[in-house]
Amino acid sequence: MTVSTSVPYLLRAARGEVLDRPPVWMMRQAGRYMKEYRDLRDKYPSFRDRSENPELAIEISLQPFRAFGPDGVIMFSDILTPLPGIGIPFDIIEQRGPVIDPPIRSQEQINKLQPLEPESKLPFIREILQTLRREVGDRATVLGFVGAPWTLAAYAIEGKTTRSSKAWLSPNLRCCINSWRNWQTRSLFTSAIKLIVALKSCKCSTPGRDNSVLKISRLLLYLTNNE
Repeated sequence: MTVSTSVPYLLRAARGEVLDRPPVWMMRQAGRYMKEYRDLRDKYPSFRDRSENPELAIEISLQPFRAFGPDGVIMFSDILTPLPGIGIPFDIIEQRGPVIDPPIRSQEQINKLQPLEPESKLPFIREILQTLRREVGDRATVLGFVGAPWTLAAYAIEGKTTRSSKAWLSPNLRCCINSWRNWQTRSLFTSAIKLIVALKSCKCSTPGRDNSVLKISRLLLYLTNNE
């Protein structure tokens, strides 16, 4: 394959070029292990201020790039960033993680959710990414990230970080059917929330010990074949 030296190293690897070394970047690349970050955190204690203020987010994203020169520059952000754009505010508490209060637990709350319009609701994302792209040029690949619809819905329902689901599948899954309907006419995110609300409302005759992901997969399979 032709080598494209003007293309960032990480993208060249992703395109299948044979390179002399693997590209290097780190998960949680920007963060509290760096004094520069801790100084900014002390000055701006709100995580959302740091991640949604373009000037701050750009500076934090570039700190490890200036220090170590990795092949990827990761936008300083959080997977829950889209939530306020649809009407679900959240905060990130130091040592605790994301907190959504009140969590989404009713159909009335779901009905109040708004369509996500990134240009108007999350304008800082474009500015951060475009500025980072200009700053690093072809020296590094700019990486962004966000939670998938199911992940966002799970956080919105639980209201916090959790390692287990308290929802057990009922032998009679008809209670969940209505939450599957109209997926084609509603946003995927809203549909995911509706489905999890239904999951939490299901009553189970036995507690069971199956993995939560397996239970959800069984539910999705059932609903898909019984719509």
